[in-house]
Amino acid sequence: MNIKSGFIALGVIAGSVLLTGCNLDKGESITFADVTLCNLVIPSDASSEVTAQSNVKYKIEYNLGEGKVSVSSDVMKVGGAEMSLTSNPMTFSEKVSTVGYARNFKGTGKMSNGDNVCNLTGAESTLFYYYPTVVPGVIGVSQINNRLCLSYEIGDDYTVKTFGRDLFFMGETILHSSAPGQQGASFTWKKAVYRLYFAENMKTATVVVYNITFAEGMPELEAMCLENLDVTYSPAGYTVSGKNVVPKVMMKGNVSSVDSYLFNDFRLQSTGEMLTKCICNYTVSGVFNVSFEGQYMEY
Repeated sequence: MNIKSGFIALGVIAGSVLLTGCNLDKGESITFADVTLCNLVIPSDASSEVTAQSNVKYKIEYNLGEGKVSVSSDVMKVGGAEMSLTSNPMTFSEKVSTVGYARNFKGTGKMSNGDNVCNLTGAESTLFYYYPTVVPGVIGVSQINNRLCLSYEIGDDYTVKTFGRDLFFMGETILHSSAPGQQGASFTWKKAVYRLYFAENMKTATVVVYNITFAEGMPELEAMCLENLDVTYSPAGYTVSGKNVVPKVMMKGNVSSVDSYLFNDFRLQSTGEMLTKCICNYTVSGVFNVSFEGQYMEY
């Protein structure tokens, strides 16, 4: 597996890298083991709580000679019960480019408690972003891993959607300023990387915004860290939010809390059928209004 910078389908973003993989020879069977994901469990009963579980291990196995793929999981918690997933063999389609591949599949399966699984939709892709920059004292570097996203229904009672615990979103940041002399000024910034890291209990998260500036002529900051943000869940996905958050700012490798960059409010929401995209809106110092849209993988 090699590493190349940029991703043409989304536009080249300075400083970003994209993990890639080689296409497999036909006839070869290969197993991708222990892809660890978070489960979002959505009850069909709208009065029941949507929950999330971290560190669910999935396994994906290909028989490329037959053009088939199977997915299974270790034990997970669904509605207070423990069970695991085993899919039926599924056909898959493949997209291959010079920077990697994505394989998409649909099918059915069964849970270990006997419940049928339907509308199992998934993708395994090497086209995902990764920005391995340490912020000292705040956040380290996660293990590199292929991305797998899944959505499936368990009987008539639950829908499960997966997402990674450590995600790097790329896209465009739009900035508007109401500072003196800059009223109405706005510009688009394409270098920022938004990292979202969930706590193991899935109740809080840390967001790191790399390579950000808020107005033309202002310094570009290496990283801004927002810790202990609240996480809530709904049938639409997850929302990460906080108010009056003093960020830890990294400049020239040094990290300190900086009141002058107070985040008056912050809100990041997952979007997309497979929760691979997000929208993010926040205000800094009461004068910089920021919006971002991006995604962490292409499939």
